[in-house]
Amino acid sequence: MTLTPRQQHALILAIAQGIRPDNPAVAAATIRSLHARGLIHLRTSRKRKALWKATDAGRGLIARTGLEPTFLHRRSQYGYTHRYSQAMAREPEVMR
Repeated sequence: MTLTPRQQHALILAIAQGIRPDNPAVAAATIRSLHARGLIHLRTSRKRKALWKATDAGRGLIARTGLEPTFLHRRSQYGYTHRYSQAMAREPEVMR
């Protein structure tokens, strides 16, 4: 299954933190196409907040194609993080 760069970014975002339905950074057409392919689904948290999260198929696709970011070692001399939630997007600590 081939994904566009926008779809790849949105799917990685859905895996990492979820996509709020009113997020202006992700186009509604991208969300619709990922949902139609069965890669994301709408979940509701305990606090009644809706988020688009990745399904098992979406997580598998990202892991299989090598699109999930890998981090530099946490014991490196630069002190980079090893957690996706603490990493800054498009910084050297997140390597594609």
